[in-house]
Amino acid sequence: MIKQDENPLKMRKSDSGHGGETMTCKEAQALIIPYINQQLSMDEVEAFIEHVRGCKACQEELEIYYIAMVGVRQLDTEGDISDIKEELKKSIAGSLFKVQVRRNFRVVKYAVLTLSFWSTLVMLFLQFRIWWNNGFL
Repeated sequence: MIKQDENPLKMRKSDSGHGGETMTCKEAQALIIPYINQQLSMDEVEAFIEHVRGCKACQEELEIYYIAMVGVRQLDTEGDISDIKEELKKSIAGSLFKVQVRRNFRVVKYAVLTLSFWSTLVMLFLQFRIWWNNGFL
């Protein structure tokens, strides 16, 4: 979980990629507005956040767009601009949390599938052994 004073954009070694292809700055910058509008799939969010956390130029670009877009929305709806940078940090922290939950779910899913496979294989082996001992084979 991200601490309140911790910068969620700061890359940590344990958070580096999951072995997939890396996103280019051009691709990441094309996803900034859809990210702000929450229009990205979880795969896109994961790749986008991983890139932005490791790229200072894209961090700055995201911050500029976020301040402009969210600031205008807040002026239109509330008439008051709160701490937009803090909201961006919270948005990224929320995205990081969702990405981490998704990764954890993936690990559990693969563990269960692997366990199921090996359990089925052992069960079949034992069943064939029973049939062999009883003369059915």
